[in-house]
Amino acid sequence: MTSNVVSTGLKKNRKLKNDKMKKSILILCVLLMAAEGYGFEEALYWYHRLEPHLGWKSLGEVLCGGVMDLGDIAGREELHQAFELGQSIS
Repeated sequence: MTSNVVSTGLKKNRKLKNDKMKKSILILCVLLMAAEGYGFEEALYWYHRLEPHLGWKSLGEVLCGGVMDLGDIAGREELHQAFELGQSIS
């Protein structure tokens, strides 16, 4: 009898812990992507499909194409956007 009570208590505790972890993930869903090309359609498609499926809430997206070599992202507006997005998350 005691083991059933302990087992039930552990299951409830795990569920609460999992629920808290899911809520934490909700806050952190952001898509940051740098790529050589500018075809972000497929990445966006899957991001937007997985977000509600996983119970996440997107806080923003920053996509930066034309990043092929070291330093290509330096000075780009998207780098500033990513910084601002990060600053907005508290």
